[in-house]
Amino acid sequence: MPNSQTRTIQVFAFFILVILSSYAFMPAPDSHANGISSNPDSLILEAYMSSIKKEFVGEEESLTTRELDSMFYEANQHIVDQQVNYSPDSTFKIFTIEVEGCGAYCNSTWYSWIHFDLLGNEQSTKIDLNLVEAIYPLSDRKYLIVDRSWGRAASVLTFSCMGTKLISYSADGLIIHPIAYRSQDHFGFCQEEGIEMLNAPFIQFDPNTEWLDYRYGNNYLYSHGMDVDTVRQGQFRYVNGQFILERETVTVNDKRVPGKEE
Repeated sequence: MPNSQTRTIQVFAFFILVILSSYAFMPAPDSHANGISSNPDSLILEAYMSSIKKEFVGEEESLTTRELDSMFYEANQHIVDQQVNYSPDSTFKIFTIEVEGCGAYCNSTWYSWIHFDLLGNEQSTKIDLNLVEAIYPLSDRKYLIVDRSWGRAASVLTFSCMGTKLISYSADGLIIHPIAYRSQDHFGFCQEEGIEMLNAPFIQFDPNTEWLDYRYGNNYLYSHGMDVDTVRQGQFRYVNGQFILERETVTVNDKRVPGKEE
């Protein structure tokens, strides 16, 4: 008969086998949850991160990976986020890497690459995008991409931004289409912290109606010495392959005290 110590070891070993078996049959985690969809995507991200570091430090081929990482870190540069976002139809994907640089205060820079025509002859190129918020397929094989970013321009001035890209692609490459707004060929905005608004700034697109709604505010104390808020709210309509600004209202809130110098 086995003694009590032997029986204890056998029972313990049995439970260890049960635990290990349960892990062996657990489903793989949803890799889209953290923005990285597959091991090949992880390898591509690694290559892009390496290229960012090499470009920043002016790397010679003789530097080892450890030396490159050390030089990047010593320059107060840190890779703090990396994502892969697929279009809903899986015809393209966007790799985005956030690099935070710190001096008197810290700010982020976003680097993005788009790989498109994934179901055919895959191509890739850099694209001017920050953190991808949403990707919307449109009715004419174009796509609307909404992104966001943030920063600190001065010790007393922080801001958050949202922007849009209207894209399509062909065998000849990626095409970025204009979205006309306030004498610019693209639509986006940055809002300073401290604007008096009932709700946060937003860009919202309805795929069913193809209307795009937005709201954001600005304050002019830092830029023009006037403590005045403006809140803009409007709508674009997508028609004949273009976003057309249909309406915009501007509300002004003058917070200056009469008779007091700014």
